[in-house]
Amino acid sequence: MKTQINLLGTTFVIASFNTVESNEMLNGYHYKHTIKVNNKIQFTYHTSINDYQNGISEMSVQDLLFAFRCFIQDSQIGLESSFSEFCSEFGYEEFIESPETLKLSVNMEAKKIYNKCVRSAKSYEKLTSLDAYDILDELSERGIE
Repeated sequence: MKTQINLLGTTFVIASFNTVESNEMLNGYHYKHTIKVNNKIQFTYHTSINDYQNGISEMSVQDLLFAFRCFIQDSQIGLESSFSEFCSEFGYEEFIESPETLKLSVNMEAKKIYNKCVRSAKSYEKLTSLDAYDILDELSERGIE
């Protein structure tokens, strides 16, 4: 599936390819899609377990646009938040206590998610110099939420 959208005078061509079954999510199987934007960057997007259970492996145009929105949101977090702010904003414990040693250490699950947002931010910067807030506002105005 492939679509394009013009946002703030810039055309983004969004395509899904390399769809695979995955059980990376803790709550069950789903489809994992690789999404390319303008043949410059790519990111992974996981569709719902419901789609998997109903055999829906193809992404619709609306799905592609929503995946793009999710990428922009993740990028925005990576661009603007420290790890500490990320944990506070999204309800993660920044440090967790090891049951064996009773010492605090960085919450590696939260750090892994945060690092994905930072990687998204780096990809975003390769893609466009447009402000992420402006793109998200434009997507919201078009009902892509």
